[in-house]
Amino acid sequence: MKTLLKIVLILGVVVLVGFVAKNEIVRWAVKIGVKSTGLSAHMGRADVGISKTHIGFYDFVLDNPSQYKDRTFATFPKIFVNYNLSDVMKGDVHLEQVDIDLAELVIVKNADGTLNFQDIKVPPSKGPQPKVRIDQFDLKLGKVIYKDYSRGSTPVVKEYQLNVEEHLTNVTGAQ
Repeated sequence: MKTLLKIVLILGVVVLVGFVAKNEIVRWAVKIGVKSTGLSAHMGRADVGISKTHIGFYDFVLDNPSQYKDRTFATFPKIFVNYNLSDVMKGDVHLEQVDIDLAELVIVKNADGTLNFQDIKVPPSKGPQPKVRIDQFDLKLGKVIYKDYSRGSTPVVKEYQLNVEEHLTNVTGAQ
């Protein structure tokens, strides 16, 4: 009986620690996943729902590959996804709500003419692409900064204020 009580107590502690640390575990996993692309990421906080199926990242920053002078590639004040768990478990990507706020995207052209986004490593997809359905998609695009180092050590800088706010419904597919 004492052994069973110890096992239950240990399992309870493990579940409690997992529940409390879930956001940090997801932050760590996202950083590792992003690193495989050649970029690095950091964020203010992550919010993972247990009873509600959502994942949110706040003050999320992607850094350029190490060979670029400029550190920041993209700044997202908010990335939020509310997904339908039962559909995802069936292999269908059903996102009930997606909010992406891209405040700033920095495109950098190195001295050799390579653009920073060309150095992002994208793993090849295996098998057929899953069906994607997004019920509500809110997209904000702030500004794009273009820095061209191909003409010397001081870059030519152009800034484009996009100020785009789009609300889309019933999005099916990546197109």
